[in-house]
Amino acid sequence: MGRNNKFAFTEGRLWKLHSEKKKRASFYDAKCPGLEFRVSQTGYKAFYLIGLKGRRVRLGEFPTLGLEEARELATERRLTVDQVDPLRKETLEVAWQKYREDMLDRNCRLATVKLFERCFRNLSAVETLRLQQISPGMVIDLQAKIKKTVGTGAANNTIKLLRATYNFAIRRGWSGRSPVKQIRTYNIPRRERFIEPDELGGFISTLEKSQDVFSDLILFALFTGARRTAAKHTRWEDISLKGRRWTFVGKGNKKRRVYLSDYVLSILKRRKEVGRAGAEYVFENPSTARPVTWVRRIMYQAEMVSRGLPADTPFMSISNEFSMHTLRHTFITYAFQAGVSVQVVQAMVGHAHDKRITVRVYGHSTEEWEREGFQRVENFILGLCLPKEVAA
Repeated sequence: MGRNNKFAFTEGRLWKLHSEKKKRASFYDAKCPGLEFRVSQTGYKAFYLIGLKGRRVRLGEFPTLGLEEARELATERRLTVDQVDPLRKETLEVAWQKYREDMLDRNCRLATVKLFERCFRNLSAVETLRLQQISPGMVIDLQAKIKKTVGTGAANNTIKLLRATYNFAIRRGWSGRSPVKQIRTYNIPRRERFIEPDELGGFISTLEKSQDVFSDLILFALFTGARRTAAKHTRWEDISLKGRRWTFVGKGNKKRRVYLSDYVLSILKRRKEVGRAGAEYVFENPSTARPVTWVRRIMYQAEMVSRGLPADTPFMSISNEFSMHTLRHTFITYAFQAGVSVQVVQAMVGHAHDKRITVRVYGHSTEEWEREGFQRVENFILGLCLPKEVAA
C-alpha cells in the first residue's frame, strides 16, 4: 500500500481522484479501517470494504453513495464481511426467476412479462452460469449475436432485462459487480416511413378481408392517426357513437378528442356487433378480456401484399418496414396532401403546437374543422386505393 494511497477521505478530494497509466487505482481511508475507494481507468468510482481475511465487498457507487454513508455502512458490515456470500452460487436462471416473481409479476402488465420471457430465452447460453461467472466480454458477444440473429430491438431488450436482473440481485445482497454496468444498448434510428399510394390498396384490402379484431385495430389506427397505446386501449366508455367522437387521455396526460369519420364509425359498429357483450375494451382479446397485444403478424401479412409479395410469406423471413407508428406517419402525410391546415392537423393528432407558426396565435382549430379534417383524410386515402363504389 503506497503512502499516498492512504489518507483521511473528504468529499472534495474524492471528486479529484483519478487513475494513472490507464490502470485501476485504489485508495484507503485513514479514519475507517477497511474502507477502500477505487477509481477505474474509465473514471468509475466506488466504495469497497476489505475484511480481515482479505475478502472485498462492494458498498456502492460514488457519488450515489456519499462518504459518510459509506463509512457507516462499512462499520455495520465489518464483522460480517468475511462470512460466506449466501448468493455466491446463484445462477442467472435463479436470479431471473426471483426478479420475475418479486418485481415483474407484481408491477408489470402481462404483455411486458411475456416480452421479458422471450428476451430471457436469448440468454440460454449463460443461464446456467453463476452470476459472478458472466463477464462483460461475454455479454458483449451475446449482444452482437442476438442483434445478428434476432434483431436490434431484441438485443436492446435483452440487455435491459439482464441489467435489471443483476441490479435486483445486488439489492438482495449479492456482493458482485454487474457485468452489464458499462454496456450500452444499440441506437435505433427513428422510422420515417409512410405507406405509399401504390401500397395502400393491397394493405387495406388485405385487412378488410379479415375483419378480425387485429385487422380492425390496424385500420382504426390508420384512419384516426392515433398512437399505438391509445388505439389499443380504446374503451367503449370513451366512445360516443351518436356524437361520433372518441375522448381519452393521451400522451403527457393530456385530454384528447378524436372525431370519427364514416369509415372509423363502421369499424366501431362492427366491433360492437361481433365483440363480447359487456366488453371494456373495443379491441379486446377474447381469451384474456384485455386489449390485444400481438398485431405484428397481421401487419406483416398486409405489408407483404402491399409490396407485391404473397400474404403467406413466412413471418419475418423478409425485413419489415411497417409498424404501428407508420400508420400515424401515413395519416399525417395524407392529411397535408388532402389540404388540411397545419393547426387543424396538429389538433387532430395531438401534436404540440409550433410556436413559430403565426396561426398558433391568431387562429384556432374548431370542432367543425377537425370533423371535416378527419373525413377529408378518409376520403383522400380511400380515393387512392379502393374502388369507387367502396370509397363512396
